[in-house]
Amino acid sequence: MGHLVMTTSWLKFRGTVDVSVSWTDVADVQHAESDVVVSMRDNHRLLRFACRDADEALRGATIARHLAEVAHSAPFETV
Repeated sequence: MGHLVMTTSWLKFRGTVDVSVSWTDVADVQHAESDVVVSMRDNHRLLRFACRDADEALRGATIARHLAEVAHSAPFETV
């Protein structure tokens, strides 16, 4: 059990294990029944987040997919 937060920069999960992932590190987001499934770009790691029901998982996956797409389309800043 835990709490999933999606900001414009990060996907963060606070629970038994805390996870923070930048959207630029996300390769794909899907939903599988009542789960949001996030695959990472640099490895074959999958993050699977259980939701209350399939509708909540679909909403969460849709939002996450949009945030990842925005992060991938943003121009890189040079300092």
